[in-house]
Amino acid sequence: MMVLFGLLGIAAGIALGMLFPGYIPKELSIYVAVAVLAGIDSLLGGLKAYVKGTFKLRIFVAGFLSNIILAILVTYIGKLLGVDVYLIVLIVFGTRMFKNIAELRRRLLKF
Repeated sequence: MMVLFGLLGIAAGIALGMLFPGYIPKELSIYVAVAVLAGIDSLLGGLKAYVKGTFKLRIFVAGFLSNIILAILVTYIGKLLGVDVYLIVLIVFGTRMFKNIAELRRRLLKF
């Protein structure tokens, strides 16, 4: 049942994206990039927890929102200071994503 809701959500998101194409201004593109990367990292972490059997929705939602807010906040403060801190954010979340993918692969393929 949960998979059905997930698939319906993905289909609805794709349909809305095609009906209402969005435009992201160049000034905001860095913030959107770090937010999307933080969100994907949280989703992969939630999937890893689900596979391990330790998934808790409350922890997932809190982690998802705090990761996105923290990534945007650090990027914004770095922009104010004139330092490209968003590169560090991208590296950290990118590394975490690959670690989560590796853990999922090991668990699902039993290596």
